[in-house]
Amino acid sequence: MQLPRYFFRASLAGLILGLSACGGAGSPRGAADELASALREGDHARAYGLLSERDRSRISYQDFAARMDAHPDEARVLAAELERAEMTEPIHATATLSDGSEVPLIYEDGRWWLAANIVDFYAQGSPRVALRSFLRAVERERYDILPRFIPEADRAGLDEASLREMFEAPERQEEMAQMFTAVRENLEAPIEQTGRRAVLSYGSGQSVRFLFEDGVWKIEDLD
Repeated sequence: MQLPRYFFRASLAGLILGLSACGGAGSPRGAADELASALREGDHARAYGLLSERDRSRISYQDFAARMDAHPDEARVLAAELERAEMTEPIHATATLSDGSEVPLIYEDGRWWLAANIVDFYAQGSPRVALRSFLRAVERERYDILPRFIPEADRAGLDEASLREMFEAPERQEEMAQMFTAVRENLEAPIEQTGRRAVLSYGSGQSVRFLFEDGVWKIEDLD
């Protein structure tokens, strides 16, 4: 099924987190668990204390706490994902989450450090990252988040209420489910990028088309 073109007509800023020297863990598993614990308990001060000195200079505690408060469900989900993530090591380690996204860790100065955009729950730094974030927002019914993935030229008339009505229309549930299942199964398909546009092709002529706009990647068309 091709998602009707009218669908597209109707920031948490990226943050690189690293465990500080006083909180760094002796293994990737320990680093991930320490951060997961702080996220799960909603302990903003503790989570902020795990930032490296460099990263604390880039974001105030008030801004960090506000971002965490704005996305409590996502923080809890990320905590659970980190606790059961598969780990690889050494030197560069990766916590692979259930949706295929990755939380990188690096080994530096005798400690493991997290280097992840954990408070940018719906990042759009690359076409593939934007697609994963879009699917995550759909799965979690974050219709308030979806407009950020729609190009400006196609956004007229589309807001949280209209998107909710569109995605939850009973007569479209089966087709929507089939389409998003197919997209998820092809998340690792090659993406061809030319300038401000990119395309992920899969199946028999199906594709996801992306547009780079306002410094982030958006989804121009999806079928």
